[in-house]
Parts: sequence; structure tokens; C-alpha cells
Amino acid sequence: MNPLRALSPLLILAASASSLQAVTVLIDFSGTTSSGNWNRISNAINGSLPNAIDNTGATSGMTVDITARFSDINTQGTTSGTAPYPSFATGDSFYGNALQEWTGFAVTPKSTVVFGNLVPGALYSFTFYASRTAAADNRTTRYTVTGNGASAFAELNVSNNVTGTVTVSNVIPDSNGKISLDVAPGTGNNNPYGFYYLGVAEINYVPEPGSAILFAGSAAIAILRRRRTA
Repeated sequence: MNPLRALSPLLILAASASSLQAVTVLIDFSGTTSSGNWNRISNAINGSLPNAIDNTGATSGMTVDITARFSDINTQGTTSGTAPYPSFATGDSFYGNALQEWTGFAVTPKSTVVFGNLVPGALYSFTFYASRTAAADNRTTRYTVTGNGASAFAELNVSNNVTGTVTVSNVIPDSNGKISLDVAPGTGNNNPYGFYYLGVAEINYVPEPGSAILFAGSAAIAILRRRRTA
């Protein structure tokens, strides 16, 4: 038997892996109705998504849950056409107040969003955006992303932000298929209430075919061994 024929399942799967398309999931944390292939969470306290769609409209299987609340909804974000996302997504956001009570809202030291039912072994990248116009102070927000035993963070000053985004890349889900996001004040934030914001989360990943390739490789090697000992 030609050894190349025995390896054909592995070669086919390897070729398939190289052609896998990246998946993008867009989430609008907002009080405004979204449109297109966007997901929207409108409840700043315990909002959730049971099965987020991707940017083609297909279901991704991803779940999203707010497990530590934000305070309320900021409606003073930019609606500029130069922003990286549509105005319905940039014009408002969720916010928290980490340092002292704000108009009846108790202190929220940080807010947490959990992304679940993720693809084992896949690398996830998270891009964050928020905007608060007419702000004279520094409202830098820290986005800390935690996956399989590791955390990384990025910071964005949302005061009068129009075009800025930040990204945390190459995060692997934990053993339960989850990645968590903590949102809190960042370096240099000098707002007396410690305001922090989350308007958009853009999640990008490529499905990981590693287990299928390993299975095909094992099968091909077994065939070769049987031929050699026959």
C-alpha cells in the first residue's frame, strides 16, 4: 500500500485547517436597539446572551453573562461617522462607579462578563471600545481577560474617545470552556467616582481542528504499522 494513501486523511484535515475562516462575534452593551449581525445586551445588571450570532448571522454557540453588575447605561457616547463601529454601538455603553455612590447606585468596584461554551484550544482575541463625550477628566478603563490560568489586560481612556480601541489577544478558554472579563478603572483614572465603561466587545477566533487532526494522524500511523507487520 502506498504510504501517502494511508496519510491522506491527515493531509485532507491539515488542508482544511489552513482554510478555516476566522469567526467574529460583535456585542453591543447598550440601551439602543442594534441592527445587522450584532448581539445586544441591554440589561446592565445581569444581562445575558444564550447563543450569540457571528457577523454572518450564524449561531456561534457562545454564551455571554454579566455575573457582576454594572451600574447603569451611559448615553453620552460619540455618534461620529469616524468611529470604528456603528453609532448605535458607540453612542452608549454600560458604566460602573468604583469609588463612591453615584445618584443612588452603590459602589461597583468592578464588573464581570463571562463568555462561555467556547471552542477548546482555540485562541480568542477581544477588542474593546467605549466613549464618553464632554468629559474633562481621565476615565481610563482597564479590561482584564482571564482564560486558562492566565490573565492579560488592556486600558483605554474613554473620555472624548472617538476612534480608539484596545485588544487582548490569544486567550485560551479554561477547562470549563469559559473566559472572563473584568472591567474596572485603569491607570490614571482620576474621576472622583471611578467611572469605567464597556460599549463594544468584538471577539475573534479560528475554530481549532487539532483533535481531529491528531485522530486522523493516529489512524494513519496505525495503518502504516499494520502494513509493515503484515
